[in-house]
Amino acid sequence: GGVPRPMQVPLELGPPASAAQAPAPAPADAAVRVDPQLRQEVSAFLDSRRQMVEAMAGALACGDRGQLRTVAHRAAGGLALFGFQWAAWQSRGISARAAEGDLQVLREDIERLREHLQAGQVQ
Repeated sequence: GGVPRPMQVPLELGPPASAAQAPAPAPADAAVRVDPQLRQEVSAFLDSRRQMVEAMAGALACGDRGQLRTVAHRAAGGLALFGFQWAAWQSRGISARAAEGDLQVLREDIERLREHLQAGQVQ
């Protein structure tokens, strides 16, 4: 037998950005079900996430991939909390690919996220 492999891979040695991402948990155009207790906060929340998307686009334009990763990671957490599963998944993907991802692909990913948050239907 060989040396037992550690179960946890250190972050810096994680899978490359090209590693397959888990499939989306919901279609991009699916209506978002928001917890009724959070519903009154959704409008302000979405405004803040849209600002984060613009920050992602700005970080990418400046070549600041570390900032892109940080903002996308932060965006994903809140989006998941509010039930925006596709947007959270998309943000996680942007975060995962921020360091080494293709610029054009990242730009398109950010644009899809922007469109989703503009057109998103909330139930």
